[in-house]
Amino acid sequence: MSTKEEYCFRVLRKYGLLVNFDGEVSKVNVRDPLDDNDETLKQWITRVLGPDVSNVVVYMPATLNGSRRIAKLQTVVDAAHLRQVLRAQTRVKDAQAVVKVEKAVEKTEHLFSTLPKGTIEDHLAEFGESLEPSVRDFFERQIAESPDDVSTETLLKNLIKSFNDVACEYRKLRVVDSCCALPN
Repeated sequence: MSTKEEYCFRVLRKYGLLVNFDGEVSKVNVRDPLDDNDETLKQWITRVLGPDVSNVVVYMPATLNGSRRIAKLQTVVDAAHLRQVLRAQTRVKDAQAVVKVEKAVEKTEHLFSTLPKGTIEDHLAEFGESLEPSVRDFFERQIAESPDDVSTETLLKNLIKSFNDVACEYRKLRVVDSCCALPN
């Protein structure tokens, strides 16, 4: 559950009202405004803040006499609560920023660790009939085996393995041919 200050910040965002109160909010989410907009403050407090709050204060702008003492104003406005609400706002913004950064990192990692299937298909089409059928088959298999984009790491591993298998077969054939070519 969120802190009182975080809840007050969400009330401020939804209703444009900065509030403070005693007690605990029994709700998780701030209720939406009513369509008829004919609600009393008491009804609103019960609906939005819940039955377990008391001493609800709504902060409103006021025109003050210039002779007021600043220390007295600071006591009256409960600046500690206001600071906590602003800190809650900062935590919300920081959390949103972290989520945005994480999503950007995931997207970037995906871009650099995969190849779109369409890109591989375009290159295969570009080479056309000049590609050996086994090479075309290899890439078409990689495309078919990948549910989404093709992992560059998997593709590279499979390329290395296939190239190594071909090199081994080639070496075996050369050794056999060389043996056969030797005089008896």
